[in-house]
Amino acid sequence: MVWQIPENGLTLSLTEPVVILEGHSKRVGIVAWHPTARNVLLSAGCDNAIIIWNVGTGEALINLDDMHSDMIYNVSWNRNGSLICTASKDKKVRVIDPRKQEIVAEKEKAHEGARPMRAIFLADG
Repeated sequence: MVWQIPENGLTLSLTEPVVILEGHSKRVGIVAWHPTARNVLLSAGCDNAIIIWNVGTGEALINLDDMHSDMIYNVSWNRNGSLICTASKDKKVRVIDPRKQEIVAEKEKAHEGARPMRAIFLADG
């Protein structure tokens, strides 16, 4: 569910969401707004799927459900929103072009440690 907080903050409990986004089969642990496009939200769930939503209409724009074989730990947009970077339990870091729905780069065993890892884009790419 997506909620809109009033301009002056919360004075009453919110009871109605702006939109309900339905598409994941398991709980969602990651959400990230697109850095440049209005009303575009990415969600990643325990179903190993990433969905990119149009929050204005409530529809799924892109469904990336076959790119991760294990739990997704982290998702990050690049600065202009043309690529996303993911880190997952399988110890791989992937760079994905969501429009083409393809993995453009992948690093196996990006980190040897046992802890969950994160990956982000730097300002210069």
